[in-house]
Amino acid sequence: MKKKYAIRNLITGLLMTAISLWIATTDLVFGGIATVFFGSITLLILTRQFKSGHMGNGNAGRKSNADNLLDANEDGIFKYDEKGFSLMIQRNQHSIPWKEIRTMVAYKMDRFASDDISMDVFCERGINFSISEETAGWLKFLDNSKNALPIDKFWEIEMATPGLEINLSVIYDRQNRAFKEIQKEYYNN
Repeated sequence: MKKKYAIRNLITGLLMTAISLWIATTDLVFGGIATVFFGSITLLILTRQFKSGHMGNGNAGRKSNADNLLDANEDGIFKYDEKGFSLMIQRNQHSIPWKEIRTMVAYKMDRFASDDISMDVFCERGINFSISEETAGWLKFLDNSKNALPIDKFWEIEMATPGLEINLSVIYDRQNRAFKEIQKEYYNN
């Protein structure tokens, strides 16, 4: 999906650069400024997208995290059982029953040419972790958490709109607290 946006951004940037070059044939100063401006933006977008792996073939022969998103059945960094899941956090394997999840906070960050949705998960026993849509197993974790906890089934759609804006949402809180209360407990340390 992100490759589609990368190609769209590339075509838009090249088109704007071409238009500004055409303008330069009639107004050299304005056309030159527009060419430098749009050309620079296009190069910036291309550089970011090549570095992030959304274009090109930087991972030839290896499966990238973006490819992992295509397989909704992939466990990724998680291992599931009938009561919950386990994952490695700071070199320690943790088994976390679904009933021990206290709070899940999702946020969308503007990454210039695309958005990135991430989630902080706070559990009992002081176990906390963060994942994003680039995390291997993201989709399966979302599906399993929706089945195990009372979570809005369509929160990702609401999170994704409007585009290219920061968005924050409490996806689950066992005590039904507002974000300000959650922020005091987890984020103000």
